[in-house]
Order: sequence, then structure tokens, then C-alpha cells
Amino acid sequence: MLTVQIKSISREARDVVSLELVATDGSELPQFEAGSHIDVYLPNGLIRQYSLCNPPNERDRYLVGVLLDPNS
Repeated sequence: MLTVQIKSISREARDVVSLELVATDGSELPQFEAGSHIDVYLPNGLIRQYSLCNPPNERDRYLVGVLLDPNS
């Protein structure tokens, strides 16, 4: 399991934001392939899956899109 922090949040559409995640220790993140997903373990115990949106050669960050759903 990796520990990451949110470096930036960008509004992409009305109910969609992108989150830029980086390693808390500043290290490179593991390699991935196009279409890969990550599991995000939230403090409240929920686990969510997100598709990685950035190019696989960018190892300094993971970029995910999040739909803001009030029922979620």
C-alpha cells in the first residue's frame, strides 16, 4: 500500500474534479499501464476505485477524475 497526498484539485466539469496525488515521501510512484486503476482507502473505511488519467511515463504523480455524487 502507498501513502499519497493530494497535491492539487482542479474542477473539470460541473460535478467532476481531478485530483493530483503524489507520494508523501516525494518518491516516484509505481509504473502503470494505460487503463490502470487504483484503490483508494478512505479514512472512513470506504474503498473507491479510480482510473489513472495521466500518461504512464509520469511517475511523479497519479491523476484521477472524481465524480462528485451526493449519494456516495
